Amino acid sequence: MHRKKTFRAALWIACPLVIALTAACNDQPSTAHPAAEASAALTGSPGMSNPSALPTPAASAVPSARENSAVPSPAAPATSASLPAVRHSVSIDLQGKSYDFPAGIPGTERYNFATVTARGIVWSPAPKLEGEGSNPVWIPLEPFSLYLSDPANPQLDTSTARKLFTQTLPEKSNEYTKLSSLQGAGDYIIYHTYTMFRGGVQALKSQAWAMKVGDSAQPAEILSYHAAGGYLYFWGIEEQEKLYVSVSQIPGNADGSYTYEVYVYSLAEGRKEKLHTFSLEGNQLKFSYHHHSYEVKLQQG
Repeated sequence: MHRKKTFRAALWIACPLVIALTAACNDQPSTAHPAAEASAALTGSPGMSNPSALPTPAASAVPSARENSAVPSPAAPATSASLPAVRHSVSIDLQGKSYDFPAGIPGTERYNFATVTARGIVWSPAPKLEGEGSNPVWIPLEPFSLYLSDPANPQLDTSTARKLFTQTLPEKSNEYTKLSSLQGAGDYIIYHTYTMFRGGVQALKSQAWAMKVGDSAQPAEILSYHAAGGYLYFWGIEEQEKLYVSVSQIPGNADGSYTYEVYVYSLAEGRKEKLHTFSLEGNQLKFSYHHHSYEVKLQQG
């Protein structure tokens, strides 16, 4: 009788132990795949979980397809809100304030432009581009467009912006046009373009344009110029009177010197005049226009 009681007591103690060991074995976690761990860490990243927080190009990381398709753990239901917001953006500083807008393909940030005007921020996101060659030359498959946005909003978006203008595509299918600069001057913008053909090494033509922001009129061509093959082109803006000045250095003189062509274009009047009297000192152009003297700092374009 004593042995039977002892055996029953031992069995009473042993049964919970066996049950506990069995449960522990069944609940032991499996080894996690490194990619799944990286995905889980990215999903829980506070820096990417806020869709309105756009990363700058230097700090952004574009997850791979595997990272984007990570399977959530049972504790985190599979919902789109739990996945990170993956965006690539360009950040441009204008008068001490940073503006961000979607940039398209990484590595093409230089084809995005923005400037301050009296009417707001005028900007141009990179159009759809196609890389050509091993060290790719980026060919625009769509024309570039200019947009106007509220300067109070640091996020520039085409859905909330006003489209000002879309450049027409060249007539020949093997040619393309790129935007090379964009600058504001009061109510006006000045921008430069160049047209090339696929596989070419020099621009077929380069052009300077002016447009008053807010007007329905098309941009006005200031002039066409060469900026390759020995030709040099410089330009600048006199902010107060809204004057665009250009200096073309044309090779071909017998002594190896250049011939200079200097023009001044009044943005307000839409009129261009050739200057015959001027002086150049480094990158400073001094000239007289309508009985007033001006000095403008030039940049190469």
